[in-house]
Amino acid sequence: MKRILPIALTACILIGGFSLPAAADSESTALSPYSSYEGEEDIIGGSFVIEDGVLKEYKGTSKVVTIPNTVKKIGESVFENSNITSVTIPSSVEMIDKKAFYKCESLKTVNISEGLTTIGENAFAYCEQLESITIPDSVTAIKMYAFSYCYKLKKVDVGSGLDEIGMGVFVSCSSLESIKFPDSIHEIGIGVFGWCSSLKSVYLGKTVKTLDISLFLFCISLKTVSIPKSVERINQRAFYGCSALTELYIPSSVTYMEKESVSNCENLEKLVLSSNLTTIEENAFIDDPKLTLYVFKDMPALALIQETGLPYVVIDYYPEAVTGLSAVNAGKNRVKLSWNRIPDAQGYLVYGKKNGKYGYVGMTTKGTTFTDTKALDTDYNYYWVFAYRKDGDEMIVGTCEKYVFAKGVTTAVTNLKANGTSGKVTLTWSASEGADGYLIYGIRPGEKYGYIGMTTKGTTFSDTKASKTDWTFYWVFPYHNNGGKMIVGGTAKYVYSKAR
Repeated sequence: MKRILPIALTACILIGGFSLPAAADSESTALSPYSSYEGEEDIIGGSFVIEDGVLKEYKGTSKVVTIPNTVKKIGESVFENSNITSVTIPSSVEMIDKKAFYKCESLKTVNISEGLTTIGENAFAYCEQLESITIPDSVTAIKMYAFSYCYKLKKVDVGSGLDEIGMGVFVSCSSLESIKFPDSIHEIGIGVFGWCSSLKSVYLGKTVKTLDISLFLFCISLKTVSIPKSVERINQRAFYGCSALTELYIPSSVTYMEKESVSNCENLEKLVLSSNLTTIEENAFIDDPKLTLYVFKDMPALALIQETGLPYVVIDYYPEAVTGLSAVNAGKNRVKLSWNRIPDAQGYLVYGKKNGKYGYVGMTTKGTTFTDTKALDTDYNYYWVFAYRKDGDEMIVGTCEKYVFAKGVTTAVTNLKANGTSGKVTLTWSASEGADGYLIYGIRPGEKYGYIGMTTKGTTFSDTKASKTDWTFYWVFPYHNNGGKMIVGGTAKYVYSKAR
């Protein structure tokens, strides 16, 4: 049998310790008193004990259960340890009491209708086969450990009305990959995501004031979390053991960070602190071997930062201006931009001017290049790039001191070669992406530079009029068609040869 970590012990670990949940076989899963045939659905008569709208007991034998629409509350431990596989909860139900479906280890499907407001303590804890759950908009509170130890729970859709989520609600949901809370949520309890080892990204809403104790304890896959600007305090071990984090931005609303709030994050390289941070408890950042702190020159806690002995970089409130900006044609209607990295930037905004109109072109968070795939090919495109970082939900944008320009034309050919053979010179080259054909220009002995020929059938051309006694010089231009107009790209370095 699987070993169970007692809820009380988990609470102690989340609040005051660091040990991983220990395996133990001190508690066994009780055998269900119910036997049933899969897919058989009970009729109401005799299967449900209901008193004053409260479901007190289920006496049925079916594994597929539909709660009667006379029920307003599913009582405490009604289905605890049962072998049901599916439950449908009607809109009449307003509350699921604590342990209502506790350790229903075969429960895989839960359908909840609008009308439910509260999911009680441990309501679905240890439902080990549950893979997804949709929380309707009517739910305002999910109590402590409600979905803890649902090891296969991968997808959670949270409704728009949630206000409170209690301690350890998703503890050890090791398959959960992402979650988005609504902006209505005000309270996220201690250790809600403790040991969610697959969790990669979280949206916390816009009204939460505290990132509580051990909120992301040992979330070893967590890569992306945007801390909203409503947050004022980050408590002990909120980001403890988040080994996949490489960057973290603390918004200016945060004034207090407790001890070990961002610690044991072995790959964390960049931590941008709040410009209004006043208090940093001792050992707030320990066991972060790669960490560099980014701080603002006028921040109240600058002296405390210096006392930590950690490396730090002083930055301005606004990101630096982008430097090293360049633009090159990159193919049919494509222009590629590149620039130098800005140390405190989370991403870059690209603006441009086309046909005399200035406006947004795109953005990137994945490096210092961007390709405009809608560039003009008949005229120049002008570009500006701005670094930005986020302060909670607000985007802080730097400046751009220089613009660049280019046309979206096919790139110059590469590997151009000329080989003299009997009665001709044969040119070869590598294809240019997006080219519809190639124009060959050259200088024959005693003649001026001019057109020699073209091809639409590959990357070779034979000049049968090449001189056998003197050199002919060649240039090859790719082109593409735009509404019947030939748009010619750049050229590589010339080559030369003689016929034999």
